[in-house]
Amino acid sequence: MSKQIMVLGFYGYNNTGDEAILHGIVDSLRRHIPDGEITVLSADPEQTAARYGVKAVFAGRRLDGLGAIARAMRRTDLFILGGGGLLQDRERRIVPYWLSRVVLAKLLGKKVMFYAQGIGPLTTGFGKSLVRHVANQVNLITVRDEASQRLLRSLGVTRPPIVVTADPALCLDRPGLDVGRRLLDAAGVPADDKPLVGISVRPWPGLAERTAALAAAADAVVDRCGARIIFIPMQVPDDVEAAATVRVAMRRQADGFIVDTQCLPLETAAVLGQMKLVIGMRLHSVILAAVQGVPCAGITYDPKVANFAQRAGLGDFLSPLDRMTAESLTDRVLALWDNYDAVAASLSAAVAGLTQQAERNAVLAAELLKK
Repeated sequence: MSKQIMVLGFYGYNNTGDEAILHGIVDSLRRHIPDGEITVLSADPEQTAARYGVKAVFAGRRLDGLGAIARAMRRTDLFILGGGGLLQDRERRIVPYWLSRVVLAKLLGKKVMFYAQGIGPLTTGFGKSLVRHVANQVNLITVRDEASQRLLRSLGVTRPPIVVTADPALCLDRPGLDVGRRLLDAAGVPADDKPLVGISVRPWPGLAERTAALAAAADAVVDRCGARIIFIPMQVPDDVEAAATVRVAMRRQADGFIVDTQCLPLETAAVLGQMKLVIGMRLHSVILAAVQGVPCAGITYDPKVANFAQRAGLGDFLSPLDRMTAESLTDRVLALWDNYDAVAASLSAAVAGLTQQAERNAVLAAELLKK
């Protein structure tokens, strides 16, 4: 008899990072729970079902749709709150939304696992209290970095085991490089021997004040390294608009190109795999580049970027968004360029270990189902 697994996350919104998480979760669960039947709660069930070969149910908005979710959940053996930075309270409604589905699963007597969660920031008393109360009721928690483990423990989460693993997107297979080349061709990038440097930016408070710094660093890479700049969006159209703002500010605009289509995770990974190095603001631009063996200079608009970069051995090349200048970003990017071979070798070893930890999420899910 097949095991019924339900997965909830920020899916169906065409965010490449979250879709990469789901892709990694589904692939890992299928490897380690071959008799599992997966249902995903998604904002776009038809799209999700078609992309990943799973069943899918509308995730609902706020408390709407809980009845349909409950009906789909009745046969579930394991409910998974799937990876990503879901439990953070920059907006007051975010934590209650995700945890309402978790509470429903517990009320129906289901086993519940937090799967490779990135916890925080949690700044409100309400958010902290709610996370503490619900997290103490679940069966197992895995988190994608040590900072998330420390935060949960500081909140008073003591009942379930809290295991540090890694982001599920690390479990994606390496796509063929021809896929990336086709997307670059569509963006008008010449197919020659010039090295390519990727940039991933996203709209965020404070980015406008750092646009000139990003543009200056891009120009410096073109001048010093003879490279072309490729802007790689993780969510269209928001990231495309942010990238266009940076490109307009570049002195060497003719050497800047924007991949302006919404890509699947493997397609984005294939584009990133064509890069010599990446300047990444989006977390999963850094992760997917690392999976492809491409070193990345991260821009830390959120602690999660620094948390991964440190684990991947890229901590020396981080630039905090709120303190970033043209000089500081350029220095870090050129240092990465000048030490490329050593950094790439270290990154390869680190990613191999992190990938094993990411796979462990599904191993632990399989063990939980057997109990």
